[in-house]
Amino acid sequence: MTKNEIAKAINKDYSNVYAVTVAPTKIVFKNNKFIVGYFNTSDNSSLLEKENKYTFIKNNNNIEYKKTKNPDLITIVNGDEIAEVIYPSYPE
Repeated sequence: MTKNEIAKAINKDYSNVYAVTVAPTKIVFKNNKFIVGYFNTSDNSSLLEKENKYTFIKNNNNIEYKKTKNPDLITIVNGDEIAEVIYPSYPE
């Protein structure tokens, strides 16, 4: 998926605006695996987006990330591997 496709899945009314998510978001990959968490931004977001990659905080890392902003808790997702973004979603 591209940045605009992800943005459209997050908010159809603003389909050209990619933004952080405030509710759990489910990313389904082309291999049918999925993760649930939050799209977020980081210092590297602009560079990553040029490669169609995005920063994501998995649900199990969310509280700790909010406290510490530890970059080790960030997952980089490749837009080329995303089949679907479900927003809002809830952990399964």
